[in-house]
Amino acid sequence: MNTRSHLRLAASLTAVLFAATACGGHPESGPVNTGTGWSPFQVSVTAHAQPPTATRLVEYQPMSPAANELTVCAVLPELPFGLPRPSAVAAYDFGITAQAARQHARTRVSYATTDARQLGQAVACKKSADVVIIDFVDPSLAGFTAAQLDQLRTLKPIVLAAPTNSVAGKAAQNLVTSDAATQMVAAAQWSLGDAGGLPSTAVLLPGPGEVTNADGTVSPDHSVEVAAHNTLDGTSLKIVGTYYGADNSVAQHDLVVRAMTQHPGLTYIIGTSTAAIAAGNIFVTMNTDRRPQAVSLGITPTVDDLLRQGGVVAAMSASEVVQGRIALDRAVRQALGASAAGTLPRLADIWVSPVPIDGTNLDSSPHDWWRAPTKP
Repeated sequence: MNTRSHLRLAASLTAVLFAATACGGHPESGPVNTGTGWSPFQVSVTAHAQPPTATRLVEYQPMSPAANELTVCAVLPELPFGLPRPSAVAAYDFGITAQAARQHARTRVSYATTDARQLGQAVACKKSADVVIIDFVDPSLAGFTAAQLDQLRTLKPIVLAAPTNSVAGKAAQNLVTSDAATQMVAAAQWSLGDAGGLPSTAVLLPGPGEVTNADGTVSPDHSVEVAAHNTLDGTSLKIVGTYYGADNSVAQHDLVVRAMTQHPGLTYIIGTSTAAIAAGNIFVTMNTDRRPQAVSLGITPTVDDLLRQGGVVAAMSASEVVQGRIALDRAVRQALGASAAGTLPRLADIWVSPVPIDGTNLDSSPHDWWRAPTKP
């Protein structure tokens, strides 16, 4: 496994800040603390309904416990057919409930398999709660009626993990999220640093490359690919192909094989966590001198395992537990009103920073920023 020094990691984080700004992404530069706590945590903040040019970096600090106990409802997505919850959703749940315990807030967490059911749960819970946090199954809210959208806006929700320009993101009073394009910038910068200036090649596996609109139609979305090109074009690391496809293990495995077949001598495969897992499972059985390096746009328990086995060389953490903690803190501040806003806008879009994890910090990076504790 190729690894970088701690100095190179720090340089890469700095480069992410400037590259994200250059490619139109959010200038996120990563966490600023290295202790066991999660704050202060550097995030990008834009006052609600302001243009991206108004974005600024701040060191996020949660407020002190409220004098009076507040009730916060959290409505999270559930997979159908009793399938296990995604690790990111479990991390949001843990972050919300753990921060609530610190801030004297009572939480009610519920799950649903559709956006409509989530809205129904949120409306019912809000009758006896101060504020609502929602992570929608599909942030496009395709199929929502005008009446349902009015209901959502009336809730004044904190929205988790939705794109800024999605219907759910626009309906949020406060939005807490990460940005796929900025995750790609971080991954591209990591790969460039790892290559050390040597001529190298990379392919991108960014998933479907499309977005569902509010009316249910589907449009192409190549923003993640564009972010990679804006970061790497003109450097020693050349993007030689982009492979779009469904973000499931079978489709991504086929794309990995196709990319390796079409590009002998490939240096890096940069893709979603599903793509990285597909690549990593192939790579752990291959001669290390003849295989590419898999770089993941996200981290899951399986990606973490492959990092340790050498199948994946680096992963960009979206710090989902921290997102949950910030969402809870924003909910408390919103419920308390302007007096609790502190130095941040009372209504804001907040992007949590990508954190590169590789062989230099795999054991030292706080896993409780992105992974809920495993239940015994």
